[in-house]
Amino acid sequence: MVLEGFWGSLRLVKVFSRFALIAGGDACAPVSLRSLQAGTPAVRSRSALCGWGACGTVALRKSFGGGSSRRYGLLEVARAFWFLPEDMSMAYLALRDKRLEGGVPARLGLHIVNTDGSHSLSSAFRSIRAASSASRGINTMFILCHGYAGSSAVRQQSGDFGGMGLELGREGVFHRNVSMWEDIKGSVSNIVVYSCGAADTQDGAQGTTADGQYLMGALAIHTNATVYAADRIQWYSTYNNLKNGRYDFGAWEGTLYCFLPDGTPALPISRPPVELSDVFFGRAP
Repeated sequence: MVLEGFWGSLRLVKVFSRFALIAGGDACAPVSLRSLQAGTPAVRSRSALCGWGACGTVALRKSFGGGSSRRYGLLEVARAFWFLPEDMSMAYLALRDKRLEGGVPARLGLHIVNTDGSHSLSSAFRSIRAASSASRGINTMFILCHGYAGSSAVRQQSGDFGGMGLELGREGVFHRNVSMWEDIKGSVSNIVVYSCGAADTQDGAQGTTADGQYLMGALAIHTNATVYAADRIQWYSTYNNLKNGRYDFGAWEGTLYCFLPDGTPALPISRPPVELSDVFFGRAP
């Protein structure tokens, strides 16, 4: 590797056979592998996911005969030199509350946004919007947090009950504040909620603060996304039982529901289109 000056700035150059990679400063532009190999110029006004949580500029320049630099997305560069599948184009995002013990390993195409009880959801929303803009939309966002569950005010007893909200960020997610999710409306297509009792509504709890069906339906409406959430306490493990090990949620407990953004009644389904494990193990589209 060598450093070269260009108009007062340093650029890192690494030569790959017939091309040189130049790390620069503005947005990435996507291009197909076929165009990359043929040397077709890319559209410079578009941004593309870089896979490691940030977007930088990559220019490809023929290392012989001069020629002008052309800019490409890091993902396309990886495809060209490391033969990654060309259809790896969808972006995903894990919104994780750190009070849920476990971890989310870095994966190509996966944005990770962490929050906790001392950080406002508004900060998380800014990161989600930025990730969506960089990736031209998020296919699926995974919410990883505790749910308020384990008792029922209606039944006056403890048990496998929930629907009282999500322990996510400083504000949490409740009937009274779910409208704040309008801040990311249109940024994601699907939301999968890994949380205890998120979609639970016990008989007699309709219209109360323990109406999880209403809460998840409202989340779908305010984000204009399809929301997937279950009605029972969810059990999970971590890789090798490590405190920060990879989450393993296994099969869904209870009934998993699909909430459409048009407000129609929830539908029970067997699984969401994409699970977090699909992203972890390379099975996601």
